[in-house]
Amino acid sequence: MTDMVEKNKSKLSNFVSKKGQIIKFVDYLLPNLDSNTNVLEMKVRLIYAGGKTSYFCMISRDEEYGSKVAAIEEKDLDEILKAIESLEKDVEKTDMKEADYIENKFVTEDGFKIGYYAIFKEGFMGVGEQDFNWFITLEEYDETTEFFDQDINKIKNSLLLAREKIQAIKTKIPSQLTL
Repeated sequence: MTDMVEKNKSKLSNFVSKKGQIIKFVDYLLPNLDSNTNVLEMKVRLIYAGGKTSYFCMISRDEEYGSKVAAIEEKDLDEILKAIESLEKDVEKTDMKEADYIENKFVTEDGFKIGYYAIFKEGFMGVGEQDFNWFITLEEYDETTEFFDQDINKIKNSLLLAREKIQAIKTKIPSQLTL
């Protein structure tokens, strides 16, 4: 039963939920990420817990009654960046001749989603055009998706900056720190 509960928790929750230990959070702010409709706060969070260190890229959106937060573990951040490369190659090959809608996305174990969708719109005199947008969804059960038009570079550059910040922190701070 305990294993099942642990599996349902996010990687961040699993890392900080052990009882009887001191947990230290250190945040490093990054430039905000602007979607089409919202400003998303970006930061790198360093966590010391139980003699271990972990790094997360945090992306959050304020809402009326709280906020939605994606806590992307360092290894997942690398996987997302690899997925972006693959999705970029795929979007170049996307041909809407046989479909009206295409969606292609990558989902982390914790439910963060990144991808694109393409819609074929029939235009004047039967000449059609393809419209596509990149998107992210912060949490697995988040009902709000953030859209970024046709340019993935905003998202990719923000995630690359987070990865660079993590690497810079690692060179300055020992990986095992006693509190």
